[in-house]
Amino acid sequence: MDVTENTKRVAQQALDYLRMYPERHDQNNFVSWEDASVEDLRHFTGQVNLCDTTMCVAGTVQWQQEGQIVLSAVDYAAGDYLGLDRYEWSSLFYDTNNEQAIDMLTAIANGDADKFHDLRRELL
Repeated sequence: MDVTENTKRVAQQALDYLRMYPERHDQNNFVSWEDASVEDLRHFTGQVNLCDTTMCVAGTVQWQQEGQIVLSAVDYAAGDYLGLDRYEWSSLFYDTNNEQAIDMLTAIANGDADKFHDLRRELL
C-alpha cells in the first residue's frame, strides 16, 4: 500500500460519497443501474448520482476520478488511485461486503496501512 496525500484524498472522497448515499453502495457489482448507461454516467461527473446507480468502491473511485466507468479496467484504475497493489485491491474489491469495504476505505483515508492489512487478513 502506497499511502500518499493523494491516495488519502481519493479514499476520503469516495468514503464521503458512500456514507452520504449508502443506498448507492453495492460491493456485489462494479456498477449496476436500471435506466442509465455508462454514457449517462459520464454526464453526472461532479454531480449527485441522479440515476440511482449503485457502485462498489472500485466503481465509485473510478467514476469520481475519471467521470466514467470503464468496466474492463475499473479494478486496476481504482486500485492505482487508492495506492493499492493487485493483491490489496483484489481483497478490497472482491472479498468484502459493504461494511468491510467501508472499514478498509477508512483505513486508506486515514493513511493507516497497518489497519488496512489487519482488515485484509481477516478476509483471508
